[in-house]
Amino acid sequence: QEQPFDENTWREWTQNISAKVGLKGKALYLPMRQVLTGVDHGPEMRWLLPLMGADEALIRLKKWG
Repeated sequence: QEQPFDENTWREWTQNISAKVGLKGKALYLPMRQVLTGVDHGPEMRWLLPLMGADEALIRLKKWG
């Protein structure tokens, strides 16, 4: 079963990634935002990510790493 992809997804992703790599705040959020959106500013990711959709977000993240 797929997990919900909603306004909570960004928080869940960043918490999980932070726990694994030890980065927090801008050091974590900015690179993720840049990979997902191509820019370092814009609307809150928690609202933008569900609009982007899970498929597109995962495609962009896979290209990153």
